Amino acid sequence: MRKRKKKIFLRLGYIDTQNFAGNIRVEVMFVACLADCNCPLETQFAVYAVYNKIESKKEMIVYPDFGHEPVIPWI
Repeated sequence: MRKRKKKIFLRLGYIDTQNFAGNIRVEVMFVACLADCNCPLETQFAVYAVYNKIESKKEMIVYPDFGHEPVIPWI
């Protein structure tokens, strides 16, 4: 089981969320905090590929001075 689990998680790394973005039918809000040390800036901008393929109502909010922390209005 352990070998199989490792193999499964290795394959999951090849799943690109942008391939499924067209299936989203609900309203979406993306929040990017640009001072995040846990999620580097280059990984955050990768969500634009997903964001651009979503056809439902969507919104992108960028906080340049926030890091990996709760943003108060949405708690």
